[in-house]
Amino acid sequence: PVQATTISDLEKEKQELEKQKEEAQNKQKEESDKLNSVSGRIDSIQGDADAVAEEIDEADAALVETLASVEIIEEELSDKEEEIKVTTAEYEKAKEKEEEQYEAMKLRIKYMYEEGNNTVLEKIFTSGSIGEMLSQAEYIQNVHKYDRDQLNEYVETKEKIADLKEQLEEEQKELEATQEEF
Repeated sequence: PVQATTISDLEKEKQELEKQKEEAQNKQKEESDKLNSVSGRIDSIQGDADAVAEEIDEADAALVETLASVEIIEEELSDKEEEIKVTTAEYEKAKEKEEEQYEAMKLRIKYMYEEGNNTVLEKIFTSGSIGEMLSQAEYIQNVHKYDRDQLNEYVETKEKIADLKEQLEEEQKELEATQEEF
């Protein structure tokens, strides 16, 4: 069956089809705008995620650097504590040596005071021969040289003690500064 349609029916149908076409185009435009909007938000979120990932990488790098610094400082603290132990031991040993030298010098001075210089001259003048007299003079000269050497050694020990004490104090200050930094 062939249907005859009139021009007005066709025009109505055409208008209706054009209206549907326009509605479809509007809907397509809306969907396209929504897609573009969602795509923009996705790009923005991806950008934010990339920025956060970069911040995390920077924080990780800073953490690794901090941990390395802490390890270095702990090693420095350990080394400084060991240096302090060594210096303290040297200081104590030097103090003991000083005390021994001081006691020996006191004893020697006491002996010299009690015996006096007369015994030295008596030994030289009461010698039986010139050889014995020279031998006594040489002996006295050696004792005198020994006394001078002991005095010089005592002075050096006192200086060493002062240096070690100063070094120890400096090492203590460095240790405290490193601990504060830590």
